[in-house]
Amino acid sequence: MGDTTLPVLDIPQPARRPPTGGKGAKPVSAIEFRRWAGPGARGTALADGTARSGRPGGEGKTVAKRTAKAKAQTSEQEVIYGMQAEICRVLGHRRRIQILDLLAEGEKSTAELLRALGVNKVNLSQHLALLKRAGLIETLHQGRAASYRLSFTEIKDACRLIREVLAARLRQGTKLARSLERGTGEAPRPNLS
Repeated sequence: MGDTTLPVLDIPQPARRPPTGGKGAKPVSAIEFRRWAGPGARGTALADGTARSGRPGGEGKTVAKRTAKAKAQTSEQEVIYGMQAEICRVLGHRRRIQILDLLAEGEKSTAELLRALGVNKVNLSQHLALLKRAGLIETLHQGRAASYRLSFTEIKDACRLIREVLAARLRQGTKLARSLERGTGEAPRPNLS
């Protein structure tokens, strides 16, 4: 019997495109660029499907490359900032701060919160849902009745810290008011010339 090796077939490969993902033109690594453009290619592949030449006089400036680690750190930081902003947004209503202040004293039932706040049940329910979605409070079910408590004791500390910042701000305003009283009694006028 003869040699039974199979012939190598020449199968056409699909056209190569640079890696995509995310918004706008983002640089990819030199290795990814070479995979896309072929060996010996110079420049930067962009996620929007274009490339920029690295040669002088080329069609554009070379886009700065960031390491994968830096991208991951930036991405993680953006997620953390977004989560912080969401918590601050939820805290941005006086009624929700009042609810957290009441829960800082200890667990409260829905009826206790309704009495203390003087709001209707639908309004209270909406505020509690936002606080719960942000992870600031927990619901405890006892039969048909529900009670609420802070998810973390640090929430109480955060509210106290915000109140201390407010107190410092008010003290600063009082100092300014006193200095105005000692002077002419009028606020200084800005020089517009």
